Amino acid sequence: MAGCRPCLTIAGVSRPDECFLPPARHQQAVFRYRRKDKTALGVLLMIALIILAFLVIAYLDAPALWQKKEWRELAVMGIVWSLGLALSLGLAFHLPVPSPAKMLARFFGPVTSWLTRLIG
Repeated sequence: MAGCRPCLTIAGVSRPDECFLPPARHQQAVFRYRRKDKTALGVLLMIALIILAFLVIAYLDAPALWQKKEWRELAVMGIVWSLGLALSLGLAFHLPVPSPAKMLARFFGPVTSWLTRLIG
């Protein structure tokens, strides 16, 4: 691992044999290096594509629900759509986004234990 480009960039050393980062710091250096590797144009393009994709989804799904007057489904779609857009934009801006898997595990953990007690 010594002398890799992230280590050289973060530690500021000029030769690979001068790299002195410990393994934990090396992982942080690699993560920061990969995050900084994104260009502003690439991030803007990613944001534009995310917004375009969500607008296409809304354009295809929302009018049919509106015409059929399915207000509950439209409201649920709007909530899920908004959450998905917020999470996607958060990832595009490199913000610390909470993992949906952890939230689902927190929710379904008690449900699973309750069902296990009920059945078993």
